[in-house]
Amino acid sequence: MKLPLEWLSSRPMPELHRLEQLCRETAREQRCTQRRLQEVEDAMEPEKSRVDAALSKPEPQTQLEQLSRKLSAANAELRRYETRMFAYERTMLDLRKENSDLKIRCEELSKELDKAYADLQELKKTQALTATEMPELPVIEFPPEKNEQTGKAGQKPAPKPEKAALRPPRTKLEHLSDEVLARLAQLMPQNK
Repeated sequence: MKLPLEWLSSRPMPELHRLEQLCRETAREQRCTQRRLQEVEDAMEPEKSRVDAALSKPEPQTQLEQLSRKLSAANAELRRYETRMFAYERTMLDLRKENSDLKIRCEELSKELDKAYADLQELKKTQALTATEMPELPVIEFPPEKNEQTGKAGQKPAPKPEKAALRPPRTKLEHLSDEVLARLAQLMPQNK
């Protein structure tokens, strides 16, 4: 008896494989027991007619009692297998319920993750808007250097930084490096 596993998770789980294997073993044992039961019943049928013909003989009664005990044992074994099958079916139902609960929980967590991602994107947009609204940092211009041989000022003034380069610092490290550069720029004219 092959159990359908479509209702279970797409991942193979060792417990489910083991459960399916136990179900197959139990079903096989049940079939064997039913065959043995049929054999005993078939064997008892001619014996019943012999018993009816010769009730006075003690030996056939003993054989009939043995066959009756075998039949009772086979019926008891069949009931045990049916009980095990019922227990496996209950376990499978419990696993199905747990699987559906886990699917529902996964969907809830997926929705929460999507919401958190949307909130993060909104926060990034808000931060980007506030970053663009910040005032520009002042541009520090250095006086032209004098040429040592001619004693004249340099012919080209230092190029002004582009506006893209003047973007506001985004990290603490960028902020600190901007402060250090500004401080160095203040100290440089004093050294000359």
